[in-house]
Amino acid sequence: MSEQEYTEEEISNRSEELNKYWEGTHDEAEVELYYAGFTRLPKPEFSMPMLDPKALTNMNLSQYAETHIRFQAWLNYAENTLAYTQSMLIGVKRQINQLVAQLKTLYASTRNPATGKPYSLDDRKLMAENNLRYVELLRNQTKLECMKTLAESQVTGLSKSTALISRHVEIRKLEVESGRMAHNMPGRGMYPQQ
Repeated sequence: MSEQEYTEEEISNRSEELNKYWEGTHDEAEVELYYAGFTRLPKPEFSMPMLDPKALTNMNLSQYAETHIRFQAWLNYAENTLAYTQSMLIGVKRQINQLVAQLKTLYASTRNPATGKPYSLDDRKLMAENNLRYVELLRNQTKLECMKTLAESQVTGLSKSTALISRHVEIRKLEVESGRMAHNMPGRGMYPQQ
């Protein structure tokens, strides 16, 4: 059985073919979701709200409700952005796995010009990890993992703030219904209203 010899140019061309094969996967998934009725959420048109103790303790019911809606809109956007980032990360990881497998196979059937023997397992791994497309994908994976970590922290913070505002809305409703102020809440009325 004769072994197929591959030049560096042929290996590079195969890597590029694989790149083209995977290139539109994420876009195809978005189109499928679009036709199912789901679109990517746009960034809210208002700035991300911040909680401060003074505002939190002196809001009326409608201010609490508006603040809650603002936090919920940003939470939805953050969750959607996190899912978008995770979906891109899935594609990059799968591309890396397939590229490494392909490169190892190609280098297994190629002779090392220095020794005249097929590349060893360690050489194949090293050659795969130094492939330009592999390095590009690895950089992209790192960027997406950083984005995922940052988006997760935003989702966590917004989720906690939204729950806190929701609780304050419920407490305020009970106050209004009973016609009194809840003085057992720390900070209630601590700041004068302006």
